[in-house]
Amino acid sequence: MALLGLGGTGSAVASGLVASGVGHLHCADFDTVEESNLCRQLLYDEGDVGAPKVDRAVARLRAMNSLVEVTGEERRVTGADDVAELMAGRDAFVLCADQPQPDIMRWTNEAALRTGTPWFVSLYTGPMAVVGGYVPGETGCWECLFRWMNTQEHVSDSRVLFPDDRANAVIAASASVSGHLCALEVIYHLGGLPTQVRGRVLHWNFADWGHHYFIDVPHDVDCPTCGHG
Repeated sequence: MALLGLGGTGSAVASGLVASGVGHLHCADFDTVEESNLCRQLLYDEGDVGAPKVDRAVARLRAMNSLVEVTGEERRVTGADDVAELMAGRDAFVLCADQPQPDIMRWTNEAALRTGTPWFVSLYTGPMAVVGGYVPGETGCWECLFRWMNTQEHVSDSRVLFPDDRANAVIAASASVSGHLCALEVIYHLGGLPTQVRGRVLHWNFADWGHHYFIDVPHDVDCPTCGHG
């Protein structure tokens, strides 16, 4: 399988998958390690500052479990074609890159529909973990969800769904919980077990553990991406 984005959630997803023994994990990221990353990106330490994230992450993941084939590449994604190349031949794909929004989501959605690849997304917004899963041909797609949410009374502008580049408060604990929840769902999916986020998006509030909810992904027959629109 493949993973795009080796930041806070990406570090946790990758670690969870490799420790659990997925057969092959291919990682992609274009960034270098910065000191400001170390509060949440647990695959790196102070000695890694300035180094390519993918190089350091792959080395740590290989050391974690020699039974798993871990590969990586430095890649800046600029469109659906790039994502489709990462998905080619994979059993599943995890999106942990959060920029540019909403383009990165749309590119991933288009690539998944083109390649037939199930994909998961792991992110956080403040104290809220967000984990979702999409299976082309079986569930609604991300564009279906985007179109539906823009028709709801509480969302009249896509910027509500996808804020600008303002800093997003996070620490290692919250990023890791979001990532490991996603890793668990991916493992269930690969093992043929029921998952919680198949065609759904989980929101879990770390400021109030009792506050969590799912958004079901609608299957929009008029969707211009997966329907007949």
